[in-house]
Amino acid sequence: MNMKLQKKIVQFSTTSLILLTLGFGCKKSVTDLTPSLSSNEIAQVTNSDSQDEIADKTDQDIDKTVDALQNNGYKSANTVSTLKSGTPITITVDNEDSTTFPKLITMVFNNYVDSSGKENFVKNGEIDIVVTSPTNDKKLITRTQTFKNFSVSTDSSTVTINGVRTVKRTAFTRTFPSTTTTNILVVDSIIGALKYSVTSAGDTSSFTRVLAKQRTSNLYYTKVAPLIWKNNINSDTIKFTGIVTGTNEKGYIYTKTVTSLNPITIVSYSNKPVITTGTMEFTVTDLNKVTSTYTLTFNESDKTLHKSQILVVNDKTLKTYSFERKLGRKFRKW
Repeated sequence: MNMKLQKKIVQFSTTSLILLTLGFGCKKSVTDLTPSLSSNEIAQVTNSDSQDEIADKTDQDIDKTVDALQNNGYKSANTVSTLKSGTPITITVDNEDSTTFPKLITMVFNNYVDSSGKENFVKNGEIDIVVTSPTNDKKLITRTQTFKNFSVSTDSSTVTINGVRTVKRTAFTRTFPSTTTTNILVVDSIIGALKYSVTSAGDTSSFTRVLAKQRTSNLYYTKVAPLIWKNNINSDTIKFTGIVTGTNEKGYIYTKTVTSLNPITIVSYSNKPVITTGTMEFTVTDLNKVTSTYTLTFNESDKTLHKSQILVVNDKTLKTYSFERKLGRKFRKW
């Protein structure tokens, strides 16, 4: 095993991504039990988990920026002022209104500093976003994001991203159980093909992700004024299904699958998220053509601390390993 590469990925996870958690991003704490899996098997699982952290952190940060832009009627000047302190992001929109589609959004980062955590995150590069909408329903927005050498640097590592990610809203259904309550069902299709390069201490490795996911959100609101609705976030549920394939930093081919029978389910407790249930199948084929398959089962372990326990089982040997996952902040959805 390439211990140098493993150390680099784990270093990025433990020194930086604890502060960057989101979506499936996680803060991991290994239990006191001695794991049955080998050190190489544990590395396969935990390195993969760190890759998820990097990818999901980037996805949510960009979505958050575009959310703010959409909420401001695509007025770029108003959006910049709502972002974190640091060098401003240069945002341009060819049609600064809520009715003209398609529209092109260009975001250029030049040493933009996000210092919301305990260390700085410096962003550079460009992201071009094409927003389209069918003429009959402006709620069904599609965002196609092209990353052009976009990077996030911490005190120890830099992740550079190239490729395309598309989020398409396929359904938006609203029901009214009563005159003061409303429920919204939102379904998003997420596809992408991205390459990530990780540089630390002068050494660079890379991994790829080709994804086809579905995100289903059940959102609950209560009327607090004649025209004002408040989201009851602790009643919301968000479910993920789909497949992610690619090549990890060691050149191994991997596949991650979550089916509709056991989706990854996120709920909120005290306005913070926790993964409550779900199952993921994780398959890895190494350079010697040896394939290992693991089943990861998610269960809520401590909702007050927003922790979930993940049990990992090697499907062939039935050896196990477990660790905890803690989502770091409110899970956003647009």
